[in-house]
Amino acid sequence: RFFPAGGAVEHWLASSPLPVTLAVQDPPPEAPVAVPFSLPEFTNGRWLEQRDPQLASSINGLAWTRDGVDETEAGAVQDLLYIAVTSRPVAAAIVSLGWVKDGMIGVEAGAISWLSNVKSAQVLSSVVGLSWIQDGITGLEARVAEQISYLSNSDAEQALRVVGMQFLESVEPPDLSAASALASLSAFRPEAFMTVMSHPTVQVGITDELVPIVATLDGVARTKPQLIDVLLEPGNISLERRTVTLPLSGDVALSIVRTGPGSARSMDLLEYSVREVEALMDMPLPTGYVGMLFEGAVWGDFAGTNFGTHVAVLPEYDVDDGSPKAQSAARIIAHEVAHYYWNGNSTWVDEGAAEIVASVSEHARRGQPVEVTNPPCAYARTILGLESLGASSEDGADSAYGCNYSLGERLFVDLFRSLGEEAFRRGLRDLYLVSLARAENEAQVRTGVGIDEVRAAFGGDEDGGDSTVDAVAARWYDGTEPYDTSALGAGRSNPLLRTIDGRIHLAYLAGTHEGAPVSTISAGAIGDGLWLLLRWTYTVGSAKEVPLEIVHYYEDGFEFGRRSVSFTADARHNDSLWSWWLPVGHSSDVRWAPGRYRLHVYNEGRRLVELEYVVTR
Repeated sequence: RFFPAGGAVEHWLASSPLPVTLAVQDPPPEAPVAVPFSLPEFTNGRWLEQRDPQLASSINGLAWTRDGVDETEAGAVQDLLYIAVTSRPVAAAIVSLGWVKDGMIGVEAGAISWLSNVKSAQVLSSVVGLSWIQDGITGLEARVAEQISYLSNSDAEQALRVVGMQFLESVEPPDLSAASALASLSAFRPEAFMTVMSHPTVQVGITDELVPIVATLDGVARTKPQLIDVLLEPGNISLERRTVTLPLSGDVALSIVRTGPGSARSMDLLEYSVREVEALMDMPLPTGYVGMLFEGAVWGDFAGTNFGTHVAVLPEYDVDDGSPKAQSAARIIAHEVAHYYWNGNSTWVDEGAAEIVASVSEHARRGQPVEVTNPPCAYARTILGLESLGASSEDGADSAYGCNYSLGERLFVDLFRSLGEEAFRRGLRDLYLVSLARAENEAQVRTGVGIDEVRAAFGGDEDGGDSTVDAVAARWYDGTEPYDTSALGAGRSNPLLRTIDGRIHLAYLAGTHEGAPVSTISAGAIGDGLWLLLRWTYTVGSAKEVPLEIVHYYEDGFEFGRRSVSFTADARHNDSLWSWWLPVGHSSDVRWAPGRYRLHVYNEGRRLVELEYVVTR
């Protein structure tokens, strides 16, 4: 079993929202001080002269300041005054740019705002001199300017070096991730930042080829700092790159960084995931770059983490050998890609939504059912109870934090089954739109959604009636609705083996290998899991492989684990009584939830065995 982790919200946030301050340093006596103003002040022509006479003629000469000024334009002028405090020549140079003269739209005002946050005149002058600032501003370029402003205010000297490096001569989506990683390192991990900046490879300068590696370094500094020198040393890594064109997002750059051998399949899985996740969400991917690092630089004991700048996945999933980890790789990758949409909300929403997105993605790829993959939560029966625990990401997978996956996933899978796939997709998209409010200037603002927004997005009854959505929400949020166990199936098990002429004579669970039967066992006594005894006889003409499936259910009605095994029926052992001991249940590093469990054994769709047992505290 694995936890396809996305990490907590702060992992995502590290990519861009560093603290921003628009407070300026004390100016020299001869410099004007920028003072906030309101729209009514634009009604007479003397508003700018009172603040900076030297800028007045150029700004007053702009057509958009003479025909009435709206909020966006007023903010841009105010930010130009802040820039003039740092460097009057740079402010004048900005006013003379073509994209400033021809009008002021939201993304352009946003870029000017981030430039006003740069308090080093040298850095400011260097940034404004860049060709992509000179020839017009895109949303991507404005976000890179934002990261440069953060970096400059943490370390102006190093920011000046970075601005002059080759990778910022033009701006592509991977460059934003690299700039974000450097800005976060300088603000929160200055020692690691200087390790990066003093490395011989970076001393020469960051090139486009080095960008995917630099983009990983903030996450690496948090989780495996000794890896920084390894990644930056030429010859230690392999880099695989691909550009895909998505229906809604257009071109998206993909990369995989490895420090060891890997599978060619992994890039195909990454491409499949970004395509399928975009299709499910029916909204453009919120990033133009998805980089993946196969290394042990993940958060806690999770299998993967989305750091915003990149996705990290344990290298044992970068295989194509038919192993359980190889089979899990696609789901992990899809979960982490989903976190580009799902972040900044209640943690159970983000993790539960990423889980259901991964399940639907795997359903489309392999045709497997959309079902839960996480064991029942051992720390809380409901999401409300989980919220009261205040679990954080630092607690790791084997903790209450892991219940954000377990309970969040169950709520969304329940909605999927209750509403049907089409209605569920609409509800999930509506929930995302609520979580992503769009301001007039198209800036994205996370509002953070919880249970009330889930009810509304999926069509809960506004009058408080007993709608399907309200019942599902109540079942998982506060426990005021009973579990739906209708999916467990009815009827008695048939011990006949369909594949061969045989019969299971005895089946029971034990707490230890070759132990006595148990029907009740405490969570603390389970240890490395339970053991299943199967005892049977058979008759075959020649050796034959017999497939079995072992499936686990919890009292909440959900299957949470499925394992395929097989044995070879050989004619030499015809009519003999054979015993087989199999380890079952989830691993010992995950706490068992108290409650009633079922274990079913299937052969070619026929249920051979049904066992019930109770786990106590």
